[in-house]
Amino acid sequence: MAEVRLENDALLAMLDTSGGVIWRLVAKTTRGAVPLLRPPAEEAPRLPRRSGCYPLLPFGNRIAGNRFTFEGEDYAFAANTDWDPLVLHGDGWLATWSVAEASATRAVFRSGSRDEGAFQYDAEQVFAIEGPALTVTMTIINRGPRAMPFGFGWHPYFPVHPDTTLTATASEYWEEGALSLPTRRMPLPEDLDFTHPRGVPRRRINNGFEGWDGHAEIASRSAGVTTLITASEALRRSFIFVPDPAEPPVHPVPFFAFEPMSHAANAHNLAGDGGLRRLAPGESLTGSMTMAWRALS
Repeated sequence: MAEVRLENDALLAMLDTSGGVIWRLVAKTTRGAVPLLRPPAEEAPRLPRRSGCYPLLPFGNRIAGNRFTFEGEDYAFAANTDWDPLVLHGDGWLATWSVAEASATRAVFRSGSRDEGAFQYDAEQVFAIEGPALTVTMTIINRGPRAMPFGFGWHPYFPVHPDTTLTATASEYWEEGALSLPTRRMPLPEDLDFTHPRGVPRRRINNGFEGWDGHAEIASRSAGVTTLITASEALRRSFIFVPDPAEPPVHPVPFFAFEPMSHAANAHNLAGDGGLRRLAPGESLTGSMTMAWRALS
């Protein structure tokens, strides 16, 4: 585990090579330091899932039955956590990344996988802060002997204040079924239509959304900031997670996740375009996410 600090007059980003995560992201406002991502529970074990944001690669979310078939080949996986029977979020968030470059405002992390039974790849994340914005750019290169369906994204957790609102476009959403897998695409229910600013619902949400335009805003007047999220063309789906308020809290700070993703959950087993990208050996996939802030009076 190694920590890397990026900082300028407007922003502080603490990165960690364990999982290639953004451990902490803080706006420097005239009112003081304001966390843009969920502050970690420092007294708990320093695990990637306790961070502010971790990478999703070579896919995000789950794969039904821990298996899929691609171009005549069958691929099977083992569960990679002790709390979920399905393989979750690929393996990039469980890897130790190396620091290839680091300066006051820019860092390059690299990692890779050589799982001979499935995905073999090299990955790079470039973190750069400029003014009030942090941009993360990910590149994945297929290093395996055959073409494979790749995807990626990020899993940022945002603090929820009583007045927090979310603004984000979507055309449809995926209903959640057994084992948190999507079942069918449906019109948006009223409380999940964030075309205009809407408070984060006080109920469990664990759904993927189609038709995101790559722009989202999370605003809180009590915190004094709006967090602006933008994503490149490769990331045109989103996923929202809100813990069930009836269950014991899993983190000391109330939070929700808004995840930019390149593909739908379980896209490996969906008919039609689930958003995965076929990469032949040596081909690459690149995309970026920016999180910035502006003050609210």
